[in-house]
This record gives sequence, structure tokens and C-alpha cells, in this order.
Amino acid sequence: MPLVPPHQSMSVRWSLSGLRQIIGQEIAWVAGDATWAHPTAGSLDDFRRLLETTRRWPRALVWEGPWLLFSEFPTLAHWVERRREAPDPVQAALREAAWYWRAFAFGRYAMQSAYAVLAFLEQEAWPPGWWQTMAGLPCLPVRDRLRLERRVRYVTAAVEAAAEGRVEARWGTGIIDCRPLLPARRERI
Repeated sequence: MPLVPPHQSMSVRWSLSGLRQIIGQEIAWVAGDATWAHPTAGSLDDFRRLLETTRRWPRALVWEGPWLLFSEFPTLAHWVERRREAPDPVQAALREAAWYWRAFAFGRYAMQSAYAVLAFLEQEAWPPGWWQTMAGLPCLPVRDRLRLERRVRYVTAAVEAAAEGRVEARWGTGIIDCRPLLPARRERI
């Protein structure tokens, strides 16, 4: 009997855009700019705009690596290929993207929902074998390991809620809007 990949066993609308919207909610809250909570192209320009935002709002720095990881593949590949000559903020974001990717498999919050995110990235969002490139990236030092680790839980909380058909997930004293990951009614299992 063939094994079902973890992301296909969850009733979630998997997309990089949806994952960016999920993490964009916290960026929007920190930066006071609601546009981050809406769909973005995941382009080089979007990533550059995030770097500008984090200069003004340093609390959003923890999202640079995850945003880069969930960028559209050409954006991630662009910076991975140019990592040696990339500016320091981009190098830090690349290390944190590599660390964040590993945390879905080996971190404190590695669980079914984390494995599902990992499987989606490796099997659908990236070309075959790209995980080997990610595994070869340095992942240390990171600026704030504990906050970055909690960002894994932030995403997995949204994935779990969406898989249960919930529109919201509780997060501290606030909520995460899970609608970007909810399948359309006709798609629900």
C-alpha cells in the first residue's frame, strides 16, 4: 500500500501564497501595514519590501527567513544562487530560512502539521531534489532562535485549524485567520 504524503492527508489548500498570507498577518500587526496579510506574488520585489519593513520595524525581523522560504521558487533560488555576494540582511535571512526549514522536521514543534508543511515544500513547491540544496545551506547563526522556533508553531497552528475546517486559530491573546488555507467548500473532504 503506497504511503500518502503528509500534506495530502490533510484537508488544507496548500499554496505558498496562503502560507505567506498566514505569516503576513503577524508582519501586518507588527508593522501596522495590513497589505502584508493579503496575497502577494512572493517575488524579489516583495522580499525587498520586507527587508525595508524590517528596518523600520525590527520585531518583524524573525519573519525574513520564513518569508524567503515561502517565497515563490524563483525568488528563493535567486538568493540561494547568489548567497556569497548577497548583502548581510539577505545572508541572515537565508540562514534563517534554512534553519526554519529544518525546524519543521527536527525542531521542538515537529509534528504531523509540520511534516505536512515540509512535504508540501519538498514535493510540490520546489523542483525535485531542491531539498538537498536547502540541506547544504548553513543555518547558523540565527538572530533569535526561540522566536524563530515559535514561528514554526505559528504556521502549524494555522495548518491544524484549517485542516479541522476552522476559520481561526487562537494565538496568544490574538487569532490567526486561517481562511487562506481553507479549501473551497466543494474541495473539502
